[in-house]
Amino acid sequence: MFFWRCKTLSLSHLFFADDVFLFCGADLTSISLLKNGLDTFSAWSGLKPNSNKSEIFLARGSPTLRSEILLAFGFIEGTLPVRYLEVPIISSRLDKADCISIVDRITNRVQSWTQHFLSFAGRLKLIRSVLHAIQAYWASVFTIPIAVLDRIEQILRQFLWKGPGLGRGGAKVSWDDVCLPKEEGGLGIRNLRDWLETAVLSLSGGASGLFSTSAWQLIRKKKPRVNWASLIWNNAISPRYQFNLWLITKNRLPTQAMLLSHGRIADAMCAFCKSTPDSIDHLFFGCSISARLAFLWAARCNLPWRNRTWADNLNWALKFLPGKDFYHSIARFSFGAPCHLIWKYRNEIMFRNYTFTVPALKNHLIKVVKDKALTFTNVEDNPRNRRLQCT
Repeated sequence: MFFWRCKTLSLSHLFFADDVFLFCGADLTSISLLKNGLDTFSAWSGLKPNSNKSEIFLARGSPTLRSEILLAFGFIEGTLPVRYLEVPIISSRLDKADCISIVDRITNRVQSWTQHFLSFAGRLKLIRSVLHAIQAYWASVFTIPIAVLDRIEQILRQFLWKGPGLGRGGAKVSWDDVCLPKEEGGLGIRNLRDWLETAVLSLSGGASGLFSTSAWQLIRKKKPRVNWASLIWNNAISPRYQFNLWLITKNRLPTQAMLLSHGRIADAMCAFCKSTPDSIDHLFFGCSISARLAFLWAARCNLPWRNRTWADNLNWALKFLPGKDFYHSIARFSFGAPCHLIWKYRNEIMFRNYTFTVPALKNHLIKVVKDKALTFTNVEDNPRNRRLQCT
């Protein structure tokens, strides 16, 4: 018998330097064999178990047998539960109380980021890497109770929408939609209940690992694929621009039109043109001010542009910005940049009394596009690329 996936290495045992569990029968013969094995290992390596830190856990046996076992090793008797590699080892089914530490660990990790300004895109990346990894580590050992999964998911939701403070409210998109794959209009975060069900199904079906993609596709909630995912989530576009474009496309930015429809505000006018309440179609790019950024971008990229609804803008971009070369990458980036700047400046004007000028907006857009262009190497030398690099 070899350790999992280590047959080619002929590796039968894998130990961690600080924590090792050894199992044997509760009888003197088995104890003698285990003791001889430890003595042989100590003689060969020079490493000896620390009797002050080593414990023996006994499941059954008479008081006399238990005393003889403890005497043979010189260790103290331990009691369950005990923590091994941050995971509780217990003799019963894991319950909610046993999982307090994983909830506390995720909460503490989130709140430790309070000194850093994290955008929505930054929080999304942390959720998909660090926080999910903590949960997945536990789930690889135990079946985590549903109540604990729900609490972890609540922390993830609050962190995404409210930041390290974990306040209530503020969700711009339902969690079910967030947990859809990007190709179906979501953010690609996996729903934890579905994740657990998939893991159980994968193991019962004999899958070699904890997670089976085919089982996941069978269990998870599905929606029709969207045609704009390849444009918005293209690597040429910065993550913060991607997230903003996603909210725009989902019509989930808190525009004045949305707030008016929900009765959240009594009246409002666009921060730029002061002519009508702003909405997705007005800000991007029906407004006379924001339209100037769109025309500037299109002229610099030598693209045919006219103001449309946002849905039409997406279809237009899918048609005219398909390539992966320098020109198309910069054009896609430049499509996301003015959308981000418009929303940013709109909020600065409304909530911080910022005074803007159209030339300042244009110069800001030109600068971010130039900075992006400088990150490319080995750009093909042709008139179209030179034109972009010069602007």
